[in-house]
Amino acid sequence: MATWSIEPLKFFDAIVHPSFTDVLPPGQGQLDGVMQDFMIMDNVPNKRPIIDIRKQYNFLAGRSKSCDIIYKQIGNTGLRDIETLELFGATKTCKHEFYQGALKDFASKDMETFGDKITPFFQDAIRTDVASNAWFGNINRAATTSFSTNAYQGIVTWIQHYVTAGTIAAAQTYIQAATDYRVAAGYAAAYAAIDNAYAKQTELMHNLPGLDKVIYCDEATLAGYNGYLRTLGTTSEVIDVMFAGSIRRVNAYNGIPIVVVPIWGAVLSDILGAGYHHMVILTIRNNFIFATDKGYGEGPNNDQALTIFYEPLYLSWYWQAFLKAGVQIALPEFIVFGISA
Repeated sequence: MATWSIEPLKFFDAIVHPSFTDVLPPGQGQLDGVMQDFMIMDNVPNKRPIIDIRKQYNFLAGRSKSCDIIYKQIGNTGLRDIETLELFGATKTCKHEFYQGALKDFASKDMETFGDKITPFFQDAIRTDVASNAWFGNINRAATTSFSTNAYQGIVTWIQHYVTAGTIAAAQTYIQAATDYRVAAGYAAAYAAIDNAYAKQTELMHNLPGLDKVIYCDEATLAGYNGYLRTLGTTSEVIDVMFAGSIRRVNAYNGIPIVVVPIWGAVLSDILGAGYHHMVILTIRNNFIFATDKGYGEGPNNDQALTIFYEPLYLSWYWQAFLKAGVQIALPEFIVFGISA
């Protein structure tokens, strides 16, 4: 049976890596790349350490008449691991074609045209699954209805882990109001969600430049925040920020960019059910890490990361995708986290 497949490195370049880049033209508007501020480690076949360099202070001292110099430690390192899990996607579609003429191209072995036209289909499908798990993944969660959220541990799961462990202080967390932020009655709660994130920073975080930090939130939180400012007869600050190689004009709070993560609202509703669900994370830029192994593949020679074939008996397309993925937080203590109850 004829098949179309791409090897792991091309799969990483064409399908996985675009999830972390800006696919919209520069200018004002919502950032489409929901993980543009993630750092990528693309050579993690199983597990690799993350080295944290933690600054120390109080090392200056008055010099006495003695010739002795006392050396103090100016920094120390802590080790934490990031690991990847083997993932796969395997499905079929009973539609005759991915696009008009797909079967003709496939049958005539015009694989270059076929590959060019179906690549966006897999970019969108895998991009969504990678993103939903990168933010909300929990391997102990039962499968949800609309999104994949149990393939590997995501950022929120790691935040909850570090709060329990005391790495993220309880004072850096808060509960947001579970109400509709898009209507006037909820505007103040939306503003409070952003303001609380700012206020609950540690003193060290407060002292960092605003552009070294970022506030992530769901769409409804930013809508309500802007609605509240309009009731005061004013508007949000707007600043230009570099994201994934392009400059974006975004809202800001006290100089800190506010970035909407488009899938948050939908995934939270998928996990938590009916009601109004909101989330805010304030952290330093590039604090989240996505790990994969761009050399990982399956098949007889371990060189197939994506394989597609057509079964005429069932008039169906079948596809299989294989990758490794995992996420981790570089510096958990530089996080403020708010979520609605």
